[in-house]
Amino acid sequence: MSIESRSRSRGNESSTRKLGAELDSYCKHDDNDVAPGNPSCGWDDVQVREALVDTFARDAYAVLAARAGRTLTSEVTSATS
Repeated sequence: MSIESRSRSRGNESSTRKLGAELDSYCKHDDNDVAPGNPSCGWDDVQVREALVDTFARDAYAVLAARAGRTLTSEVTSATS
């Protein structure tokens, strides 16, 4: 589930959805998993698992870098708690 979907499911304002959509645009992994839990991949295959984890880590750093120095609105702050 994407950041945008999570914020929408929590019933937050459009500013939260806009930020979620923007931050999603920095992510390289196509996170279309709709079920909770681990994403589907060949977890027994070390190279596949490491590539997936690496992609998630790179996405997290990209989102953090894009978010750096921003003041979050109260709607966004409440969506993260």
